[in-house]
Order: sequence, then structure tokens, then C-alpha cells
Amino acid sequence: MRPDHGTACARRLSSCDIAALASRCGYAYAGHYGGEASASNDAVVHGVLEHCDLGNGLLIVAADAQADCTVRAEAVFPAGLTLGVCLRGAVEGIFSARTRISLETGRCIAMHMRDPVSMSGLVQSGKGGRMLSIRGTPEWLEAAQVPVPQAGSASLRVQPFELPPGLPQIAEGLFSPALTGPLRKLMAEGCALTLISHAGQACGMRTGLSVRDRIRMTRVREIIEADPFADYSLASLAGEAGVGLSTLKHHFPRAYGKTVFEFLRDRRLESAYQALNSGRWTVSEAAYAVGFSHPSSFSTAFKRKFGFPPRQYTPRKTDPHVFGRE
Repeated sequence: MRPDHGTACARRLSSCDIAALASRCGYAYAGHYGGEASASNDAVVHGVLEHCDLGNGLLIVAADAQADCTVRAEAVFPAGLTLGVCLRGAVEGIFSARTRISLETGRCIAMHMRDPVSMSGLVQSGKGGRMLSIRGTPEWLEAAQVPVPQAGSASLRVQPFELPPGLPQIAEGLFSPALTGPLRKLMAEGCALTLISHAGQACGMRTGLSVRDRIRMTRVREIIEADPFADYSLASLAGEAGVGLSTLKHHFPRAYGKTVFEFLRDRRLESAYQALNSGRWTVSEAAYAVGFSHPSSFSTAFKRKFGFPPRQYTPRKTDPHVFGRE
């Protein structure tokens, strides 16, 4: 299938271009290319490959491309919710847990990852399609109060679902060169939120909590977020929320997909991320503040959450070449 060159910004893309986009979207990517593509600046696909950062951890990637050579790709998907939407063509891949995914025209898939998960895929030369990918970070899911599926001990939950009626026409608009700037970003956000809503229904993303219990668990979350480095106990948090200790232990994971202290650890790691970025803390100081006795343990937890160790962290510059901007 050839890409529609009437779409926005159709061009030839090298492996460096693809890796740079993956990095901006929070993915660790490596590609292996066959045929004549030997250098990192050789074109490996042609068509459209763009992303729109919708803010606060929600983004959408639009791709309408065809491979110029055989592409074997490997990527590490970060924790959170990722939706894949196939508007034309087909795509296949295998996750590290040996979970195989397959998407054809008009099909979608929701992938909720509790931890980063690796995936590999193969695209033959001349093959491709038109796809959308929507990613919501755990932080965005929490802020938007999107309940997560209860996957037990599994790190990955995959659920296919049908493309909602009417959405293909909206999604196709994202590839129109006539739609630019704020209007294009607004359409991208509407498309992303509609898909997440339908994915939630398909995946059974329901907490089973009453409105009253949900409010109480929100109160616990707000207390932690207001001062993540305070010396909390389950008993003190339960008292602040007006619930029993057992209720807090059972209801908080149903609301937020993790225990109270897992949530607390994440908030502390995010604060450490900011402090390291600004130069206020060393790695040893960050490790102590988060609650680790040894910097090596802190580095392991930091890399598990953000995809890279703290010593390698450097702030990413804003990329002006994204759709939704002028």
C-alpha cells in the first residue's frame, strides 16, 4: 500500500528521524534495516510520521508510510496506556511476554503496561499503512481519573476493540494538509479522548468504587501529592480520609492501579527527576530523599520508571516540528 502523498508533510525518513521521534514520545527504539539502507541517514520509509504533544502526558502519533526496505524494529514501551489504531493496511508485533498483536483496517488495540515492556516487529519492503498511536502516561491517567484495568501480577494487558462509528472520518482529518495549527491539535485531542473512552469500555476499566469511596481515595492522593516527602503511615492517611486501614489497602489500588506506597514512591521519583534536572540535587541526595539506602538501588528504580538512569538524564529540547504548531 502506497502512502497518500496528499497528506501533510510527506517525506523520506531515515533511521535517525524515526529514533528521534520515538525518543520525543518516550520510547526507546532500535531498528535493523535490510536492502540498501546502511547509514543512519539513509531513507528507510517514506510518507508521514508526525506527533502532537497534547500536554500533561497525553500525545498522539500519526503515521502514513511505506517501508523502502525490510525493517525489523525493537522498542521499549513505557508504562501507561497505549492505543494502536489501524486506518489502512496491517501491522503485527510481539511483546516480550510472547504476546502477539495483529491489527488490520478498522481495528484498534489497547495496551496497558504497568512496567516498561519491550516489543519487536517486522515490516517488509513495500508494506505499510495509515496508523494512529495514542499514549497516556500513568501521571496523565491519574490526573484525568482514568481507571486502569486490574491485571493482577501481569505487567501487560492487551485488549482489541472495534474502531468506533464515525471516528475513521475524524481520524482521516489528521492527515489533511488543509488542517493546521490549533484546529488540528484540537481535532487530535478529541480523537485521542474518544478512543480512550471506547478503550475503557472495551477493557472494563472500571474501579467498582462508589462515588463516596472514590472521593476518599482522591483525598489520599491529594495529601501525598501536596507533600510527597512527608513521613506517612497507612494509619495516618486512612484517618485523614475517614476510612479504615483495610478499606484504604483495598480501595486505593482499585482507584489508581498501585498500592499507597507504590504511588508515594512514584511521586518521590518524579520530584527527584525535577531536582536532578534543575541541578538542585546530586544522585546520592536524590536517592536519600526518595528513601533508598544506596544510589544504585535508586538508579534501578529511576531507570525502571523513566527509561534511563539518572546520570544520563539531560533535559529534552522542545521540537518545533510537530503538528498542531505553526
